[in-house]
Amino acid sequence: MILRVTLADCAAKIEDSMEGRITHEELQQWSRDAMLALEIPPQEHEELMALLQDISVSTRENLRVAFKHYKKFNSPLTQGLPKSWLQ
Repeated sequence: MILRVTLADCAAKIEDSMEGRITHEELQQWSRDAMLALEIPPQEHEELMALLQDISVSTRENLRVAFKHYKKFNSPLTQGLPKSWLQ
């Protein structure tokens, strides 16, 4: 059970997947588990839930494409990501 989840946690998990430290399937399962977290910061709830839902049904390829589009938004999710992911 995941007690608390934030956009920063999500970014870290996506980075783990993109860098090959976990499989895409493990990322998908984490996202499904994270949707049931006991605590989600209220200011992140809407964006985080939408993102977790997208991840849970994503493919590795469409997730990478989605990241390129996050660059266009001022989101905590994109802070600290490698620039190569966002080009």
